[in-house]
Amino acid sequence: LSAALHAEHPHLPEVREALAAFAEPRFLHQTRTRTHGGLRGTDDLDTALTGRDLPDATPWRSHFHVPLH
Repeated sequence: LSAALHAEHPHLPEVREALAAFAEPRFLHQTRTRTHGGLRGTDDLDTALTGRDLPDATPWRSHFHVPLH
């Protein structure tokens, strides 16, 4: 099972705070954004939120894999 969060305005502090609630250490949360130069991304939402690897002027989509046991 998988799902994705879509953050239209990731530069806003309240949006980043809401996204941070989903950043947990067990699973990767691949996060991507489309720029004029193409698709850019990080392997984890935590990296996107704390680093400068991902521009926040365009919407972010963070992909989650949910294990089913």
